[in-house]
Amino acid sequence: MWETLQLFSSLAADSPTGSSELLPIPLVTWHVLSAGLTAITCWTLAYLLLAFIRRRHDLPYRRLVLLFSACTILWGLEQLLAIWRLWLPADWLSGSVQTATALMSGYTAVVVAIALFRSDNTAAQATASQGERENEAALVAQLRDRTAELAAANVIRRYHQTFLSRILDTITDPIFVKDRQHRWVTVNEAFCRLMNQPRAVLLGKSEGDFLTVAEADTVREHETRLFAGQGDTETEEQITTGNGKKLTVLTKRVAFADEHNQPILVGIVRDITARKQLEEKSPPD
Repeated sequence: MWETLQLFSSLAADSPTGSSELLPIPLVTWHVLSAGLTAITCWTLAYLLLAFIRRRHDLPYRRLVLLFSACTILWGLEQLLAIWRLWLPADWLSGSVQTATALMSGYTAVVVAIALFRSDNTAAQATASQGERENEAALVAQLRDRTAELAAANVIRRYHQTFLSRILDTITDPIFVKDRQHRWVTVNEAFCRLMNQPRAVLLGKSEGDFLTVAEADTVREHETRLFAGQGDTETEEQITTGNGKKLTVLTKRVAFADEHNQPILVGIVRDITARKQLEEKSPPD
């Protein structure tokens, strides 16, 4: 057995072509079988790779698979030439095949290295893109949460406004709420009846849109002083309603800041026209 291994080593190191008659038959058989099986394996692998990429058109790196298939074909051809050289000289053909194999293998290695480098860059870019997408998703989620919070706050605010309006409508005395620009922001039904105007017409307007100039100036003077010092005041005023009726009213006003620290004014009006007329008709004591 040791002698057989020594002969095989000498053949692999420096075996002259056409030397099969110099080697033992078992060694030649062993060489032929191993080289033949290697060639068959290489060509089978090449066939399977080519069949695979032929069916899978979406497969990435098709070029690399084709190059590797070509290399395996050349490797198998080298094994057949090794068997051929046991009986017949084929130095030029064997050298040509080896040169082609070396060139193809080197070219394939270069292509693989470039593909790996590009894949690393692509992976880095993909990671960066993934991070950007995650940041965008987080931002969108925050915006959605904020939008939901604002929507909920608006719903609650509308509910409170509706609830407050219903409470004010149950009060028989006319009530109004004004902002710093003297515009009505809330009125109850009693105030609408007093002014003989619908709520939608009154909201956002001021006394100057409905009263006479003198009446509006008097009201605004009282409210301006109240806004400047806050507190409360009670004044007797003359107003003209929407149907042209002259009324004498007693208005209690209170100025304070709302939850946004904006000045507002709340007024309660009482119609004292009948009382004033009765006082005028009554004889003095």
